[in-house]
This record gives sequence, structure tokens and C-alpha cells, in this order.
Amino acid sequence: VVIYDIANDARRVKLAKVLLGYAERVQYSGFEAYLTLKQLETLKAKIRDMIDHEEDRVRIYRIAGVPTITVYG
Repeated sequence: VVIYDIANDARRVKLAKVLLGYAERVQYSGFEAYLTLKQLETLKAKIRDMIDHEEDRVRIYRIAGVPTITVYG
């Protein structure tokens, strides 16, 4: 699961486009992905390189085992 709060519109759009290459958007700033460890490391490197580390926030939650997802609406 990847969620973000990006201050700048251009960076936010760029990050969303990158994430769409790896994941499915499930909320405006939330994505779900099933990735190999290599894909995860590649994605993390791309995110590190594109965000402003002072202004932006990105959280990646790695869910091990068999995830249970409940969705309403």
C-alpha cells in the first residue's frame, strides 16, 4: 500500500503516473500493489529521487502473509 501527501502539483502528478505503472489507484492518493522485492526496491528508488524530502510525504506499507482487505463503497 502506498499513500502520499505531495505539496507540489507537478510532483504529485509525476508520482501518480509512476505509481500507476506499478499499482492500482484505490483512493485519490492511495495505491495498492502486488510487487516482487525487486519491483518494490525499484519503486522506492524512483520515489526517493522525485520527491522533495522537506515538503512531501510518502508512506509504503508492506503487508506480508495473506492480506485481508475489506472494502465498503
